[in-house]
Formats: sequence, C-alpha cells, structure tokens
Amino acid sequence: MGARSSSLGVRMRLKCTVVVASAFLAWTGAAFAAEERMLPCKNHYILNEPCPLPDEPVGTVRITKLFSTVDAAIQSVELDVVGAADQPVKLSGRKVTVRDRRGVERSVALKAAPLYFKRSRVVFGGSAWGVRMDGMLASQVDIDHAMPGYFLPIDGGQISIEGLDTLAFSALPTDGRSALARDGSIVPAFVHGVIYDEDFTFVSEFYNAELDHYFMTNRADEIVLLESGAIPGWQPTGHLLYGATRPIEEGYRPVCRYLLERESGYSHFFSVRPDECAALAGVPGNVLETAAAFYVGVPVDGGCAAHLLGPGHATLVSAPPVYRLWNGKPHTNHRFVKTLAERDAMVARGWISEGEGPDGVAMCAWWHNPPAPD
Repeated sequence: MGARSSSLGVRMRLKCTVVVASAFLAWTGAAFAAEERMLPCKNHYILNEPCPLPDEPVGTVRITKLFSTVDAAIQSVELDVVGAADQPVKLSGRKVTVRDRRGVERSVALKAAPLYFKRSRVVFGGSAWGVRMDGMLASQVDIDHAMPGYFLPIDGGQISIEGLDTLAFSALPTDGRSALARDGSIVPAFVHGVIYDEDFTFVSEFYNAELDHYFMTNRADEIVLLESGAIPGWQPTGHLLYGATRPIEEGYRPVCRYLLERESGYSHFFSVRPDECAALAGVPGNVLETAAAFYVGVPVDGGCAAHLLGPGHATLVSAPPVYRLWNGKPHTNHRFVKTLAERDAMVARGWISEGEGPDGVAMCAWWHNPPAPD
C-alpha cells in the first residue's frame, strides 16, 4: 500500500505539472501573440500604431494632401478615412500638432467632431487673413475643422493627428494652385471639387525703430519669425502690397530680392527692373535670394499704364504707382510707399527718392488693407 501510494503521488504530481505547463504555454502563446499584435507595422502608413488584424478591423485617417499660399492666406490639410467601412473614426478631442524645422510646435484640439466612416474625406482649413477665409474657404469649400492662422509651416516640418497618423513633409509649393501630396509629389490643389487658384499675395511691411529700417515679405515663415519676436525688433506697419504669385498675364514681371551684406549690417533690396537685378549680381556682398519674390507691373515712362489684370478684374486696368526711397547711409535700406504724400514725408526725413521718372516710380501694384492676422 505504501508503494502504490507513492506511485500514485508521483503520477498526480506529473499530471499537475503537465496541466500547469500546458496552461503556462497557452498563456505565453497568447502573450506573444498579443505582443506581436502590438508591434508597429513596418512600411505601414501609421507610425507607432499596431497593425490592424484581419479579424479586428479598425478605422483611422491618413493625411493625404497639404496646401498653403505663400502668405498663409489659405491653408488646408486633407485626410482620407481608411480601414473598415463599419468602424467609425472619432476625431473629437484629438490634437493636431505641427512642428516646424526649428522644432517649434503648435497644436489645436478638434472639437465637436462627428464620426467619420470609410471613404469619407476630412478637410482642415485655416487662414492668416480672415478676408480670404470668409471669401473662399467658408463659402465654397466644406471645411470640417478650422486651423489657426499660419498653422502649417510652408518651409517644411511634421504634422500629426494624435494617435492616428504622422507625416513629415518638405517645403510646400507656394504658387497658389499646387499642393503637396503624401508621397512628396506636387499635385493640383482642389478640395471637394473646388479648385484652389490664388494668384495674388499679400506683401507685408515691417519696421525696426532701432535700425530705422524697413523690410517687406510675403513669406509666411518669415512673417511668423518677425511677429513672434524670434527675430527681435520688428513690428508690422500695416502696409500691405498686393502682388501676384506668378505672371498671370503679359504685363506682370518678377521682382528679384537681394540680401545686401555690408560691414555695417545687412538689408534687402527689391526690383522689378531686369537691368537693376543683373547689376546687383556683380557686387560683392549681394546675395540673390530669389529671382521672383512676387510679380508686379513695370513702370512705363515713369508711370503706370493700363496694362494689368487687377484683383477681381477681368479687363486690363491701371495699377497705382509704388514709390521707392533710399536712406543714403552706409547701413543701407530702402522703402516702398503707396502715395506721393508718404514719399514726400520720407524725403523730409532725409531719404532719397529713387525709381523712374520725376516721381520715382519703382513698380506698379495695388495696396490692400485686410483684417489683421489671427
């Protein structure tokens, strides 16, 4: 009886060991399966997200297209809803975050977002200038969520939809009618059947009181640096030149932009005259930053003839003259003004009138005073 009891005890212990081992193997197998399920998908468009399993369909979004005008007057982000048709995607409460090339981040939380299903297209839209947002985006394009002004960095960065998708992108096309696709290709810009074709741009003027210098730019990335104080000392004057983004008709010519590096400091110079642009190229310290910062009309015999298509015009009209002045100092600087009264006031401060004809006309373009940026 003692031997049988001992043998039975051994068998019972072996049986328990087998049961425990089987349970352990089942548990570890499930754990490994779960761990494998949580590994990020290689070559998958969603970063740091688990691969969707065939038996557990999920819905998510994929950033497909980015658009911005050079001045950020209109910006949009297009998303496609992908995944299972019966699995909704909820965006409400999620953050959309962008990071520019300098590492500066901006975020906006999505509010009151409905559920989106497969084959849906979601559009975020924003404008640094309310007049453009009201005039085009709000009335013609169905915008699902609003973005703050200057949200997308036009010189490249990264955008992420919290927990769903992340996309690093290069510099955005800024011709007013092209967008950047997810794969980096340049594609026509349209949303919900509405074509983006912004052929005019705001050129903003800034003033540095310490330097007594003026500067103008239509680039959103530069405007952000100046207005945020990242480049200190500059304040917007409220003067906005209305230039074209491309030669929309024969009368428009490109404005070259040079960086003038001098021992006393640096400045910028703009000209629509090809001879002036060519002459600057041969001077040490002059750096051509772009041959076409924007497009304006060329003065004819010191004046502006009726030879341009203006904003909102279907026929050729006469653009107002733009006057150029120079401070005449080693720490050189130029300013462009829109009236003879402003030109005369600058001359009274010691500035020298330049340009063509007796009035010193440098270019032909409109001036605009939209609402202040957001």
